[in-house]
Amino acid sequence: MSLDGGMSLRGLAGEGRILDMVPGAHARMALSFLHLRRMLHSLRAWQVLLAMIGFALPFALLPLLQAQSAMVHWERVSTYPGDQVVRRVVVGRSAQMRALYAVGANSGIHLSVDDGKQWSQISGDLPEVGLNQIRVVDLAVNADDASLAYVVAESSPPVPRPMVFWTADMGLAWQPRASLGQERVRAIALDPLSGDPYVVTTHDVLRGFVFEDSSKKLSPRERFTRGVDDLHWLSIGSFEAGTQATSLAIGSHTAITLPASSSLTDLERANKRPIIKRTSPNQQGQLETLVLYVGTRGGGLEIIADSPVAGPYPILAQEDADTLHVRQRATVRAVCVDPYQPTRVYVATEQGLYVTQDAGVSWRALSGPWSDQGILSLLADPLISGTLYVGLAGGGVFFSADAGATWQPLGSGLGRASVFSLALSSPEPRVLYAGTDSGLWSLPMPMAEGRPQGGGNE
Repeated sequence: MSLDGGMSLRGLAGEGRILDMVPGAHARMALSFLHLRRMLHSLRAWQVLLAMIGFALPFALLPLLQAQSAMVHWERVSTYPGDQVVRRVVVGRSAQMRALYAVGANSGIHLSVDDGKQWSQISGDLPEVGLNQIRVVDLAVNADDASLAYVVAESSPPVPRPMVFWTADMGLAWQPRASLGQERVRAIALDPLSGDPYVVTTHDVLRGFVFEDSSKKLSPRERFTRGVDDLHWLSIGSFEAGTQATSLAIGSHTAITLPASSSLTDLERANKRPIIKRTSPNQQGQLETLVLYVGTRGGGLEIIADSPVAGPYPILAQEDADTLHVRQRATVRAVCVDPYQPTRVYVATEQGLYVTQDAGVSWRALSGPWSDQGILSLLADPLISGTLYVGLAGGGVFFSADAGATWQPLGSGLGRASVFSLALSSPEPRVLYAGTDSGLWSLPMPMAEGRPQGGGNE
């Protein structure tokens, strides 16, 4: 072959002799071999090396791709000894120990401190509602110390009455906490900073507090060890008759802007309840406060701002269609507060997923892959801003890396499981846990440029 790509006369003659000597398909194969040999002779060494690398690279990457695929596969936590329906999963830390709490539909609470390898049943002091059946209505774990937890447990028949219990030793023992008499407790959550409990009952939203006396100096663990139950409840909001509260979520302390026509006097008058402490808003008309999001069945999302210095006041709402649905008519299935932007909150209703950027004043609908499946659970990633996970009814788990604008399926293997609860352990190793109607599942979280990597829900 000449340098300009043409075939020399000598080469053509040589190839003719080969075709005469080797007839048919064998001749064509021999000729192809000659062409390949001439091309290799004409190429520079670096070109040959580059071609070989290009040919071998896919085979070299195959084990890595297979390993990556395996990393996004859900695995059932076969060691979990509770019943098949896992209603709640919570992950927390205590000192150097990571605690994994799992709540079964009828088997109470189980705890693992070694990432699910071994489990302990920690419901021994909680009341049974039937033969070896313990029903936990809700569970809240302290954000800074997972050995501190509160639980709402149903009491025994004939009149089940959910009651509040607490522990300071990871559930080795439970004690009743601040009796509420005949009140039926629907949900519980903890102040992310102080750890003080808030509960939702049939009629009210209650804040737990301890009077400022000598016992205030006791740590929660000392108070628990000594059996000191000095917690009291203060109502910060009440429901209209017939309201069925179902859930409670609390946003971290953030500055909330007061309505333009409001003042602290107006807010105090609207509370219709005494406010313990008072202060003035800052120059921007804002108050540092907690925001409580109370989900209801068919009555929308109740939102109460509870400032430790100014007391509780309502969050007003706009009157567009999406906002009216969320605030007045929705059946709320899950609520999730963005830890990086506390005024951004997601709520799942029977009509889909909604988001607010202003702590609940206005809402807009988000599109996603849940048209035929309802959303049962929500989780905002505590380490990656704007990353959200949703658990579907019979549709596995999806995630968004852009605050809900786009969605991808996360992991394979869950099949048609309904995902009631999601929890993410962090930092390393990062493992996503899912409580479903087919047991407890885990997914090691691969990372790509700080983002989870997806895979099909099969």
